[in-house]
Amino acid sequence: MGNNSSTIKKINFEDLQKILSEFDNNKKEYHHFDFYRVEDELELDYIGFHDIIENSTDLIFIEWPDKFLDTIKKYNHRTINIYFNFIEDNINVREVQIS
Repeated sequence: MGNNSSTIKKINFEDLQKILSEFDNNKKEYHHFDFYRVEDELELDYIGFHDIIENSTDLIFIEWPDKFLDTIKKYNHRTINIYFNFIEDNINVREVQIS
């Protein structure tokens, strides 16, 4: 992660939903992409990923970004990486790393 990463421990899904609802209240939009079943770049075009990431100022959430890291690296100047790690003691709590 390097020196520019922070760790916030014990955030739960309710906290994340509060953040998103605050974003909604500001009349902003956000987009969600789940790359788990996406097989290639053509599918990214088909689901509108390139159009949205190139033309949008909205928040874009990507699950399984590792599958297309080369594509996402083109937009590093606009990305914040957020990693959610499970906490074994409590299935409703995650450790969050932001870089």
